[in-house]
Amino acid sequence: MRPIFDTTSTRTRRRPRWTIAAVLAGVLLALPIATAAAQDSGDSGGDFSGGFGVENGSGDGTGDGFGSFGSFGDSGSAAAALEWGGRLRFDARAIADYDRPEDSATTGDAQAQLELSYTADNSEAHVRLEATDGFLADGSAPGGATGATATGATAAMDEFLRTFVDEAYLQLYYDRFNLQAGYLKTVWGQGDQVHVVDFLNSNDYSDFINPDYIERRLASGMVKLNVPWNSAAGRSGQVELAVLPVLRPDFLPEQGTWAPAQAAMLQQLLTGYAGALTDLREAQLDAALSPVDGAALEPESALWAQATAAGALTTADTRTLNYAQAAARATARLGGVDLGAVYYWGYRKTPSPRIRLADPDAFAAFLASPGSASPAPDPEGEVRLEYDPLQGFGLEGATVIGPFNVRAEAAYYLTEDIAGDDPEVPNNSLEYLLGFDVDLGISSLNLNVQGTGSYILNSDAIDEAGPVANVSSALKTAAQSDATLAAVLDASPYAVLYLDPNARLNYQYDPDGIYTSHVVSAALTDSWNNDRVRPEVSVAMGIERQDVRVEPSVEFVLRDDARFEVSSVVFAGDEAGVFGQYDANDYVQLRFQYSF
Repeated sequence: MRPIFDTTSTRTRRRPRWTIAAVLAGVLLALPIATAAAQDSGDSGGDFSGGFGVENGSGDGTGDGFGSFGSFGDSGSAAAALEWGGRLRFDARAIADYDRPEDSATTGDAQAQLELSYTADNSEAHVRLEATDGFLADGSAPGGATGATATGATAAMDEFLRTFVDEAYLQLYYDRFNLQAGYLKTVWGQGDQVHVVDFLNSNDYSDFINPDYIERRLASGMVKLNVPWNSAAGRSGQVELAVLPVLRPDFLPEQGTWAPAQAAMLQQLLTGYAGALTDLREAQLDAALSPVDGAALEPESALWAQATAAGALTTADTRTLNYAQAAARATARLGGVDLGAVYYWGYRKTPSPRIRLADPDAFAAFLASPGSASPAPDPEGEVRLEYDPLQGFGLEGATVIGPFNVRAEAAYYLTEDIAGDDPEVPNNSLEYLLGFDVDLGISSLNLNVQGTGSYILNSDAIDEAGPVANVSSALKTAAQSDATLAAVLDASPYAVLYLDPNARLNYQYDPDGIYTSHVVSAALTDSWNNDRVRPEVSVAMGIERQDVRVEPSVEFVLRDDARFEVSSVVFAGDEAGVFGQYDANDYVQLRFQYSF
């Protein structure tokens, strides 16, 4: 990720408000009409929320459910009943220090989850609450995200929802459809723990690399209509329509053991702006160009510091119709083959910065006479985090071929940079997944293999720097001939910013020229002692970067509701890879879990 962009024309890309408003209005007006029609038919309601390809989420009314429940009410009648359940879990993790094992950093994460389900004749209400008392290896508490939420009340609400409300939604059943509304996790696609057509929910990157897929997903507020169908020939399927009035972005932590590299790069960039620009000015004035007293730089340094302070960072407010999203999915079971098609109209949930700091006229004068003019900051300049429009077109399928359960997904991500030459907007890309699992016929061994890929289109149009307007050849020549100035430029990976603080660096530029990403993962599982001992070894490898994650684990069922697991994870490979960036984070973990 090369997260630097000009704020110019940021707002001109926003979609017309009336378009999304019309979509929302049409869906919301249609729902009462459909509801009334269903009530008039006189048939009793039923649960048509079942689908396929759902992992543990409640997004279409399916999944693992609430496990073992207590209940209040008459279980022998159709009267309303309140069911409850949940789990307590404690993870003790030691991150290995191979040189001094006694100094290995430790973490403790206690989690309490409570699930409530109230069921009436034709309606349900589901709430899953989750409280976590976790501490990162560096001693800081989770939180403090860059580029994940707006400031103020929006950030506080997102943090509350992320750490306490896991899901909360209602479900209404009618003759030919059911309706869901609230904070939902909806999993679309056929993959196992990995998907490329699952567009609706965002990700929590505070510990993204380790938890199960559904646990690292964040529920989103949505209204979802599920319409099942059956044919006389025994075929069946479902159409799902979802509207999300608010964009809930990815949660990207600025700090902590598992903070992703792109968040760290963004934080480094934002904190380094003031010093970088001031250092350049000092280098130019203290070199052969035009030496001056350092005190003359103080007012200018103060301006740069103000323009690049943390408070100058603004984040797009996603609580407007501009950021509403809509999606549709159609699935069918035809002759032993599960097929599906997905369409998403919304936004990328990871932000990209738009940066405009220098006053264009003042900077032009500075380039014309770098020894005397001042590259004054723009009084209206800002660093703004934006979310790029995205359309997603996806296909999915699953079937059984001999002993193999085969699954596949493919998607086309359509952005506003079809040509690939706009440094402010990510290029279009192709995303794909192919996998299988098979019972090996020895003990209870099962092998699960999956491969995912991403191919960025028109990558030959991606340059490190976008348009750098009015950069004088004299300034470039000075950087080449003056050792002091050259040292300043060489010290930064974003040297072009010294030549123009409004320069746009391409979001997807890769210094190694790698614009594909392929990951192959495999898991070998077994079951011993009447399924009370469950060993597993999983391996995931990034092909281009040659990085890897290896995890052996054993789970013991101590009692029917109590489990103990010991696991170890090793990371290795290129630090630019998904797994290699955590090369220093090998760990051993003990997990205790009780379900009730």
